[in-house]
Amino acid sequence: MRRLSIEWACTGGAGDTEEDPMFININILAGLASMLFGLVYMVLTLQIPHATIGNAFAPAIFPMMVGAALFVSGIVLMTSELKKERSGGQTAEKIELKFHGFRTMRFENRMILITVLAALLYALVFNTLGYVLSTIIFLGILLFTLNGRKKWKTNLLVTLVFSVAVYVIFTQFLYIPLPAMPFVDL
Repeated sequence: MRRLSIEWACTGGAGDTEEDPMFININILAGLASMLFGLVYMVLTLQIPHATIGNAFAPAIFPMMVGAALFVSGIVLMTSELKKERSGGQTAEKIELKFHGFRTMRFENRMILITVLAALLYALVFNTLGYVLSTIIFLGILLFTLNGRKKWKTNLLVTLVFSVAVYVIFTQFLYIPLPAMPFVDL
């Protein structure tokens, strides 16, 4: 059985010491993730607008089936892996979770964490601040993380030009509405 190490972005918690490492079976973790994603997907499917012609629930049928399939697949994966563990059979590799501080993380892991957090922030402020401002913030975070502060002029120029250009192309030429800024009609 092969073991992998994954660095985590917080300090403290179980598995903190060398004597007490925390191991998780990768298939059980994938099953839990699949179940959670499927459940969230099914809940969000309920928010799809009903059709005005024909079956009112028709637009939600296929997405609901996809969410249910993800949820059931997660259950099957978890139960089969738990049965293997209990019977002593060959199980999937286990991941050792190591808890480190943010500054001690490898660059790749830090980038993944910053990208996920920036994407969550982007999703939260998108409708409130509008496309242009929220995209400027999102791209700014990513570009400053990648390029650093030394290339601040390039980062700022790319962020501003890209955000405004995409907004103008979509709203003026393609006639696809994007959320406008609340205090400026742009």
